[in-house]
Amino acid sequence: MLYLEKLQHLHKPIKDIDISVSKLYPVTLVEDNTFYVFDLNESGEKYEYKLESPTSMPIPKGVLAAFPLDFYNGKSSAIISDEAFNSLEGYIFIFHEFVHCFQWENGERDIRTTLEIERKYKEENNYMWEINHPFPYEDFS
Repeated sequence: MLYLEKLQHLHKPIKDIDISVSKLYPVTLVEDNTFYVFDLNESGEKYEYKLESPTSMPIPKGVLAAFPLDFYNGKSSAIISDEAFNSLEGYIFIFHEFVHCFQWENGERDIRTTLEIERKYKEENNYMWEINHPFPYEDFS
């Protein structure tokens, strides 16, 4: 939990830089094919352990990502390995993932429904396409 307290401490001086980093989001640690979800308590003042769930797909070691968690009411979360807590750079990446959480809450869902590439891979149950498909997404055949 000290790592999450440090995250909160580092958040204070940056929270007013941009609306996309103004709030904290859930942090989900991935270890041994299990998601461990930590979220702010009811007062919003401290992270606490919420629940765990087996991963629904293989998650790469050293993961730094953000996506909604079906088993956590579809809340978007920073998905990380414990390595993220080993350096200031790792914490910065967590804040980067929080920007993606903000995007998810503020229109990304609607935008995704208009993308052919999203529909194609969703039909194939390929939820890792964004990591594996080369960017920019010009050729998605």
